[in-house]
Amino acid sequence: MLSSMLIRGPCVEEILHSFLESKQKNKEITLEVLEGVKLYFRSTLGLQLLYAQERTQYSNVKDKGIDVTEVYGVEHLLRLFVKLPSYVEETGIEEQTMATLQTKLNDLLKFIQKNIAQYTSSQAYTNKEAAENITKASLQAK
Repeated sequence: MLSSMLIRGPCVEEILHSFLESKQKNKEITLEVLEGVKLYFRSTLGLQLLYAQERTQYSNVKDKGIDVTEVYGVEHLLRLFVKLPSYVEETGIEEQTMATLQTKLNDLLKFIQKNIAQYTSSQAYTNKEAAENITKASLQAK
């Protein structure tokens, strides 16, 4: 149920947006990399990034049509970074593209490290009220 759902703030979407806003150069390339990160996050979260006890909430989020990047936070994003090298390796991308990707991802990790205190505060979790706001926003977008 939504009433028992915990929403992580700042969420993945907010973290990635803040990172993009912090970049002065090559925003187009950075945006492309971040879109890829979100794609990997969405496609791997349910099966590979969640602990068993987190899967019920994930099912509820998916059933409501809420974007998981607006619910889950830095902890889950960092879980993706642990697995990301093997995912990217499987794509067979060119060496130059791989170097650019690694640079952007390293920059993102440094950004997260620099701001980790604001991303891991125990006060960053909210519940029903935030979930209802996300649900309303999701319904208005349809």
